[in-house]
Amino acid sequence: MRAPTGIAAGLTAALSVALCASAGRAQGLQAQASVSPEKPRAGEPFQLTVRVVESSGRLGGALGAPSISWPDWDRLGLARLPSESTSTGTTTVGGRTTATTSVTIGLQARAEGTVEIPPIVVTGVGGSAETAPLKIVVEGQASMPPPIVPTPPGGLGPQNMPVVPWPSPHSAPGWGPGVSPLLPLSEPSPPPESQPTARERAAERLQMAVGAFAFLVLVIALVLGAVKWKSLTSRPATGPGVAAPGADATVQRLTYLMQQADPRAFYLEVSGHVRVQLGRIVGMDLSGRATDEVLATIRGRVRDGQLLGAVAECLQSADRVVGSGTASQADAARHIDLVRYLCSLGPGMA
Repeated sequence: MRAPTGIAAGLTAALSVALCASAGRAQGLQAQASVSPEKPRAGEPFQLTVRVVESSGRLGGALGAPSISWPDWDRLGLARLPSESTSTGTTTVGGRTTATTSVTIGLQARAEGTVEIPPIVVTGVGGSAETAPLKIVVEGQASMPPPIVPTPPGGLGPQNMPVVPWPSPHSAPGWGPGVSPLLPLSEPSPPPESQPTARERAAERLQMAVGAFAFLVLVIALVLGAVKWKSLTSRPATGPGVAAPGADATVQRLTYLMQQADPRAFYLEVSGHVRVQLGRIVGMDLSGRATDEVLATIRGRVRDGQLLGAVAECLQSADRVVGSGTASQADAARHIDLVRYLCSLGPGMA
């Protein structure tokens, strides 16, 4: 009777060890979600960051990239933007490894109000964890600033009008019945005209010659422009050389975002537009792909080396600014020029 008891005790001890090890691994995974800015505006992009901290739980344990199950954004009234960035870091203390992964995606609210993001499930080597639910207050769209109209010193109004004294019988000669104070009593004599000198006549003739030459150049430019316009309008409306629709609106939108205080919203849209335009040029869907994957995909399809370098610098700068929140106006203006140039290219022209 003692042998079965020993076997049962051994099985119980083994099962307890396994349950404790599984519980230790589950406790080694933590997930946290946050948004920036805390109160986004409707129609403007904002970012959602999921930070995952996972420990191996044992000596020499291996860790892998966590898997994130995103909720249904359409059901929540949010739009997922194509930009996404991931940063990782690992530390080892006493033979145990701890990995920290931050995944940042771009979102955009369709209307103002309160949006509740449910818990996001994160799965790693040590098990799974959920983030706390987030409640976001979406504010209304920001109004465009009114144009600045310069005004003269002191403003406009009757206070700046010159004061003209009214004539009186004591100050104006000729005042009397039947004489209107609004009309002068006598027409002032014009000053004598001076005859132009020889130098002035030569300068006048030179000015007339320059004006005639400028007019001739203008006529030639108009003729050449009409010929060029006719050749352009005679091309078919499809195929290489056709610019992307809405390019002007895209550039105007990016210029407005560049002037805001937080540069992260600007670079989220720049990164998304660069991916969309590159996908249109090379004939592939590059939305939602990481920067390294996008560069590896277009490297064999874009022949312009200078354009490849500019695209790589823009996407890497966008990932850096989304993480740090600092950027320069000069870099932002150069990246807007890159988006404008990509919009002007047709399929297969890179």
